[in-house]
Amino acid sequence: MPKFAYSIAEAADEIGVHKDTIYRAIRAHEIGHTHIGRRKVITHAWLTKWAFGEAEVIQPSKTGYNVGEAGLELGVHEDAIYAAIRVGELDHSRIGRRIVISHRQLEDWFNALPTGPRTDSPAAA
Repeated sequence: MPKFAYSIAEAADEIGVHKDTIYRAIRAHEIGHTHIGRRKVITHAWLTKWAFGEAEVIQPSKTGYNVGEAGLELGVHEDAIYAAIRVGELDHSRIGRRIVISHRQLEDWFNALPTGPRTDSPAAA
């Protein structure tokens, strides 16, 4: 089952190319990406549209995730998920003491992230 989002290395493995090919496509603005913390992340839809010409829509493997699972789904550390929850960027629910994030909430948060080069890096200036 494909993931919702991939790191650069995971994206390269998924379609069978070297990760430098993915970086070149990002620099040429051929493939969309976003940043979660310092990590570049590419959605499955962006990756398949670039590689195969059409976006493949995936069905979520689960309807709800705990924080660790949400991090795995996006290929980021759970601290990035906790940080987004703490600043109010990522909607979530609580069941007892457990934080639960629906697939829709995770997808909405991810899609609201800015795409392209980081605006806080010296290279973007």
